[in-house]
Amino acid sequence: MVGLRAGFTIIELLIVIGVVLVVGAISLPFTLGQFEKRTETEAIDRLGLLIRLARAESRSSGVPMEVRCDPSGRKVFVLRVDPRDPPTFEADGPELEEGDDPERQLPDAWSIVELPSSLAIVPAPEEDDDEFLWRDDFDLDFEGSRGRDEDSFAEEDPWPATTRLLLLVPDGTAISTEDFGLRSAEGWRRLRVDPWTAVATLESPPNRELAESEDPIEEDLESEVDSMGDEDSFTEPDSGAVQ
Repeated sequence: MVGLRAGFTIIELLIVIGVVLVVGAISLPFTLGQFEKRTETEAIDRLGLLIRLARAESRSSGVPMEVRCDPSGRKVFVLRVDPRDPPTFEADGPELEEGDDPERQLPDAWSIVELPSSLAIVPAPEEDDDEFLWRDDFDLDFEGSRGRDEDSFAEEDPWPATTRLLLLVPDGTAISTEDFGLRSAEGWRRLRVDPWTAVATLESPPNRELAESEDPIEEDLESEVDSMGDEDSFTEPDSGAVQ
């Protein structure tokens, strides 16, 4: 005699669905955070490759190169410096859009990098600006900076015109003409380019609380020194003076 196998009841099925929903609700914010980090890392790798290849092109051809970005900060491209117009160290330089001067453009695909809509190259903000703040992985308030959509980044262009960011000369030197960084939904981070190797590095997020708070070890040492000073200043009364 073959026994009948009982299937899932409605209650058991609802419990399983509830557990799956709870696990998904807990893991989804962290998964999205890791995806944003991966997108940011990929963008930095592409920008770093563009800068290094532009440096190599300048050294091999003997012609200075300049790295520019469009007003939106989402398109970065490389142009040859016009030998009829010697380069200056002004931040803006002549206002050029990509495609205005075909002779200065490079035919290589690496010479143009388009960032996703969630990222942009922007000027360095003031330290008291809200963009200078950073949100970590455990800040699950999506109504803040993480909750901003693509339209919030397109409200106003961060640059007044096409702006020169870097000037690469044939001796291998990379000259930064602007203090700039990468803006994402998490906040703003400064992008530094080594003047000798042209290696792009994204700085760690600023931590205001750590910078403003004093070191607890120093506080303990100061308290110990103060207590030692109080003990040294204490003098016992002369027993002979008391009759």
